[in-house]
Amino acid sequence: MKNYILSLALAVAALALGASPANAVTIQGASFITPTTGIAPCAVSICLGFGTDINQISDGDTANFNGYAGADGVVGIITLDLLGNFDLQSFTLWNDINVNLEGVETFRLHFFDASDTFIQSTATLFAPVGQIPGQTYSFASSVLNVSKVDLETLTLLTGGVGSRIEIREVNFDGAQSVSGSPVPEPGTILLLGSGLACVVVWRRKQAA
Repeated sequence: MKNYILSLALAVAALALGASPANAVTIQGASFITPTTGIAPCAVSICLGFGTDINQISDGDTANFNGYAGADGVVGIITLDLLGNFDLQSFTLWNDINVNLEGVETFRLHFFDASDTFIQSTATLFAPVGQIPGQTYSFASSVLNVSKVDLETLTLLTGGVGSRIEIREVNFDGAQSVSGSPVPEPGTILLLGSGLACVVVWRRKQAA
């Protein structure tokens, strides 16, 4: 009986330690991303009502035309400040939806940690054109402890009116991280505590 209790306690503790964290998250919207850019916005009269507020690319609205339109012919960096530390698995971009065949053509992502230390960059990526759904770019392996991402626009599509950045929405998929380690779910902590409690009870009975 004693051996059974010990085995059960150790099994519960092992299960708790090996349990998968349930902290996967879609990093989208104002609660997760604050975007900034030094790229001058497109004049509203030229953009035909297309949004020019940089915050609109992280408002969670992927269905409408709202988003950010840069000044004609201008490329540069949009900084996506992730409000926390994350282990990133993929990035999704909603580009121009073929109103004037404009928007981002090629871009790169540069990842930084909370101390603004460079982590790594992606290869040159090609943006989607003329489609409602966003295009997802999966990373070969998770990029750990990311706090900030620079979206560097390299080239623009050339449309009938002009050529400019037109991004409707962005998001990342990943998991929250703490110093590179996943945050355990409350159930995992409870399970580990139960296993340790069983070990304490068994030891007290052994000493009695």
